[in-house]
Amino acid sequence: NEIILGGLGPGELGVVVGPGGSGKSWLLQHISLSALQAGFSVLYVTLELMETYVAIRHDVLLTNIPSMHMSTHLDVVKSKYAEMTGKFEIKWYAENTLTINGLRAFIDKSILLGNKPDMVILDYADLMELGGNERDRTDQRLRVLYQQLRGLAGEYMIPLWTASQSTRDSYGEDVIGADKISESIGKHHTADFMISLTREDRH
Repeated sequence: NEIILGGLGPGELGVVVGPGGSGKSWLLQHISLSALQAGFSVLYVTLELMETYVAIRHDVLLTNIPSMHMSTHLDVVKSKYAEMTGKFEIKWYAENTLTINGLRAFIDKSILLGNKPDMVILDYADLMELGGNERDRTDQRLRVLYQQLRGLAGEYMIPLWTASQSTRDSYGEDVIGADKISESIGKHHTADFMISLTREDRH
């Protein structure tokens, strides 16, 4: 929040980049919970973790209660969420099934049902169905996808956060450069803000 002066602005695209297991989803869930606690409504679209698992992770972050003990502390969880004024909705899609138009339709449905989002979190964009011509290179199609996501954020004038995988040789890097972004270096040209996560391989 300090680095980007309070968070993404309306219509902006933020991307968390890191290798597998670096904590990209956890960071997105922290961002989601922070927005909820500030009174904003969040749509959390997941193409990786199931809805129940995403919900439990939010519960753990909110209460500091380990997931294995969550079932015996549901009253604590309910009371914590009752203190929030923002709304929270989670939707799971299978990998390679969600299109830009599908995401737009989900946002429109939420608005129609009275849950207009202040933020959309997409975990994560690289797992969406790529549009365009299948004969085009994957990096070109991904670049178009990220441009469409930024356009979608602008269409609804809300911030949109997502994540992207970095290459295998980014493990152990102190800073993950643009050349280590998996599949498409063009992603960093489209994003308004990009942050990399890394982890040390300790033995």
